[in-house]
Amino acid sequence: MFRPLLARRPRPSRPLLASAIGVVAVGVALPMSPLAGPLGFRSLPPGLVLALALMVVLYLVLIEGAKHVFYAHADARAAHPPVRHRTRRHRIQRRAGRFSHPGPL
Repeated sequence: MFRPLLARRPRPSRPLLASAIGVVAVGVALPMSPLAGPLGFRSLPPGLVLALALMVVLYLVLIEGAKHVFYAHADARAAHPPVRHRTRRHRIQRRAGRFSHPGPL
């Protein structure tokens, strides 16, 4: 199957990916560190942690599905580009274009 646009799907750069993973790691580690008390952190209830994890997984699944649908439509458009029909008038205008001038001479 011909999929030219899938090869050009946007991917995060390595610094962006590393910074996102680093922020998540700090966010997970900070409430468990000795600084949690002075900063006023408390542990979250297990039910809330589970609900957040399920929402994140559902979000990622929905986004991947939306990207799949979007790129499938883009692939269909790329596989069958619209056919151009040039008329005689178009060819005459193209030929005369270099002799035309929009402003006063």
